[in-house]
Amino acid sequence: MMVWQAELGCRVQGGGTSEPHPDADAVVDALAQLPEGIGGWRIALVTADLCRAGETLGWGSNLAPQVQPIDWKQTKHGRSAVTATCGKARYTSRGKVREVDLRCCPITIENHPRDQARARRDYLLWWSALTELRDTFRIYGGLTAHQVTGALPPMKPWEAKRAARAA
Repeated sequence: MMVWQAELGCRVQGGGTSEPHPDADAVVDALAQLPEGIGGWRIALVTADLCRAGETLGWGSNLAPQVQPIDWKQTKHGRSAVTATCGKARYTSRGKVREVDLRCCPITIENHPRDQARARRDYLLWWSALTELRDTFRIYGGLTAHQVTGALPPMKPWEAKRAARAA
């Protein structure tokens, strides 16, 4: 708990407790009632954490796929990928049959496209949760000292980025 407070730049200024603002209670209640179709409890917890930190959910803009060797080795000549034997090859040279090991480099794909797709699905769930909360408070009220506006983050920011690249 103290680490989270330090990350947010908060510090405790002594003892005592105080009641939360009624609007904070109303928001917590609305988050607790989010339908499962838009993430339910999981997206409610993510939304609450992002609100406390004053951030938005990432949508995978920095997840470019990369092929990487599974492991590296260091020699006096520098760093190189670890290889494995993946078969044998026979060939004839100067009338003699020779056999050599075939080497391959096992790889892994970091930031696989499915990771970016998962991040975008999570972003859309989060956006839907914000829309649900906005509509709930604008239609039914429930806030005493705060007003909910119609402003929302973009629904699909990756499409705006794609359009900017195409232009």
